[in-house]
Amino acid sequence: MSLVAIFLGNTALAQTESGNNKSASADSAASSPVAIVDVAIGFGRGSEGGLYKVGLWCPVNVTLRGGAAATTGVLEIEATDGDGFQSIVKSPPVNVPAGSEVQHQLLVRPGTQAGTITVRVRDAEDGKIMATRQAELIAMLSSQQLWVQVGESLRTGDAVRTQDLADTNSIEISTIEKLEDLPTRWFGYEAVDVLFVSVADLQLRDNFRGNARLNALEDWVKAGGRLILAVGAESATSAEFFAAGDDAHPLARFLPGTFERMEQVPQIYEVQRFADTNDRLEIGTSFRVPRIKAKSASIVRSELQSGVPIVVESAYGFGRVTYVAMDWHRPPFSTWTARGRFIAVALGLPLSTPNNQELESTGQLSHAGITDMSAQLRSGLDQFPEVSIVPFWAIALAIVGYIALIGPVDYFLIKRLFGRNGHSKMELTWITFPIWVILVSGAAYWIAADTKGDNLHVNQLVVEDHDLDSGTVRGSSWFAVFSPSMATFDIRMKGSTGDQSTQAMTTWLGLPGRVLGGMAADNTLTMGRGGGYGYDNGYQQLQATPIPVWSSRCFTSRWLNQAEDPALEVSMQAVAGEPSGSIRNNTGEDLTNCLFAYRRWAYLIPELPDGATVSLTSFDVDRRELRDELNGRRLTLNQETNQYETEHDAYDILNRDLNDIARMMSLYESAGGKEYTGLEHRYQAFMDLTPQIELKRGVLVGFVKQPEGSVEVQAESNLTPQTRNWKCMRFVFDVEEVSPSQ
Repeated sequence: MSLVAIFLGNTALAQTESGNNKSASADSAASSPVAIVDVAIGFGRGSEGGLYKVGLWCPVNVTLRGGAAATTGVLEIEATDGDGFQSIVKSPPVNVPAGSEVQHQLLVRPGTQAGTITVRVRDAEDGKIMATRQAELIAMLSSQQLWVQVGESLRTGDAVRTQDLADTNSIEISTIEKLEDLPTRWFGYEAVDVLFVSVADLQLRDNFRGNARLNALEDWVKAGGRLILAVGAESATSAEFFAAGDDAHPLARFLPGTFERMEQVPQIYEVQRFADTNDRLEIGTSFRVPRIKAKSASIVRSELQSGVPIVVESAYGFGRVTYVAMDWHRPPFSTWTARGRFIAVALGLPLSTPNNQELESTGQLSHAGITDMSAQLRSGLDQFPEVSIVPFWAIALAIVGYIALIGPVDYFLIKRLFGRNGHSKMELTWITFPIWVILVSGAAYWIAADTKGDNLHVNQLVVEDHDLDSGTVRGSSWFAVFSPSMATFDIRMKGSTGDQSTQAMTTWLGLPGRVLGGMAADNTLTMGRGGGYGYDNGYQQLQATPIPVWSSRCFTSRWLNQAEDPALEVSMQAVAGEPSGSIRNNTGEDLTNCLFAYRRWAYLIPELPDGATVSLTSFDVDRRELRDELNGRRLTLNQETNQYETEHDAYDILNRDLNDIARMMSLYESAGGKEYTGLEHRYQAFMDLTPQIELKRGVLVGFVKQPEGSVEVQAESNLTPQTRNWKCMRFVFDVEEVSPSQ
């Protein structure tokens, strides 16, 4: 229905654009007490600008210069969203000293891959425009990877691009030199896939100390981000990084274990073996490395023969921290020819293009225009049983009938009914033609009103994640709003779960890919620039958001909290990769259709009522291979060859069941990823909990039987929404691994 919104909205919302532009030009031409010196979009600066992705939040750093006198203004940025509407973010009042420059940051969500954003400064008192400037947008696709280096360059890009990676062109790398350019809110990192930080950077250490941006970075990692720490023992800051108390390095909180001591090692051949290369790494006579004891929920990917971990990957909330006990951008590693290969292996990147098989869902893919799991989610949200969809064949038949009515039928009636003595009064068509138009238009309106109804509808899926070990609660909501009339809405979440709320945001949800209506499409339509809807200063509420008549739009909300009491009571151990123990439900919700995943196993729990305890050894719990459960993989006997063959159920991208979609998004890579589904999972990639399973953590996915809605939609016409709600609850926790002899 979003296409209907685009076409109808163009005629309904395009207003006095020329008048507004003349007014803005006049204001700009006049002398202004403030000037916009620079607009830096995304991550990094330079001649080619920063990097950012279409459809995801990014920082926009605006530099203002004061005039002859100090002034106070409100900074606002206008950008086109994924449906072609204009969205506006505003700052609190900004003080600009006379003759001085100040930098202020806003977060913007570009909805088109190419275009412009408009930056304005308004007087804080009367709202008059004091300065305006446009900046060009050239965004990355949401399917690409964005790597960001903070501080001194780690030369990651130069190293990785020299290697034989599968998708080198899909990786873009940026360097942030100034800490002030980093986002001030955790969701400002939404477009970042990997963030690299060197502990050896002294200036970065000093700037991070006591800086609120460090909290935003930590919250982003907790919410699912990935942080790579280069920790070389030879750097001047290594002692601080491994110190405890107030003297510790600001980034020491991310250390995935407990520091034990520094060790002098004569060789590090294991690093070469880890990179699977014969290129020799020359370190001289000896080399110092820190020895740490890795914590639970971590994997030692590489260690020396003496047992010193070199590469450790650990869970941090729902995110990951990869600790590398060396500064690969400094000697002796900076001259190592296999340095890029080492980084690629440490990040788990494929070193050769995978041989993907043809998928049975390919035909459905081209037919449906769905390229990403989030697009299938949008399609599921956009199903309203009370709203009938007129099939295409009926519309085509009606068009043919209308053409016949105003053409040959009209001609026949005038000639036969009004003709006399062989002379027809064809000028009567000036009367009959508008009559036909009025009748057909009235019939079309009546049919549309009867099929679409006059009710406001909301479909909402909520996914609530609990990290039982850290107490982190991550919430995500996706919802579609169908409007029976042209109206504007205030949209926000009623509240989020948890005891200590941090920062939340509510925004629009785009359609990824180069498909009709997609954010990367070449023929993106806009809805005019006569005004736009806005956000509150906390990004928690959308204000006056337009939805055209008989159309729907999709939105999303995310929040991050800290819970005091765990939602599950888990008592579990694993022996040789097989868990045993029990799970007690303390969520206050009755859960159904639960799946507990640990390493290669899936345990199916049909019901888990509130207050109930289930044992993994119970007769009601069925155990299967995780991948077999997710994709229906099975062995079948080929009658012709008399041999067993592996088969699996073809993934149905036309499935609109939101619970099924949520489960596949939760365990996407565990099911086989794109090789099985035929779809990318990049736009909402944080939903996949497979990385937590790879870190040997337990993951429980369940669905609430009778969920309540948590989105509040207020219409200017006082429409009361009719809501349908789905809720998925997911839990991650450490599982103690013990040896069989214990």
